Amino acid sequence: MGYITVNPCSGVELLRDDADTEKDVFTRKQIAKLFQTAEGEWQGAILMGYLTGLRLGDITKMRRQSVDLESGLLKVKTGKIGKTVA
Repeated sequence: MGYITVNPCSGVELLRDDADTEKDVFTRKQIAKLFQTAEGEWQGAILMGYLTGLRLGDITKMRRQSVDLESGLLKVKTGKIGKTVA
């Protein structure tokens, strides 16, 4: 039936698990450096992420319909959990 008799991954070493590594938010100084280095629309994306806490991927996928100027809200469907947040 075409089954293989050996595991082709058996010779591959497992990756280290760095689960104890902590992630933290960017500082104002780090954001300023990113902003200075970025060009064009990336500057806006960096500020949007810093000010809203949205992930960069969600920011880059936003559409005009996401912005409600009347209520002053952003409505974004997040990629990680698939929920719409406002």
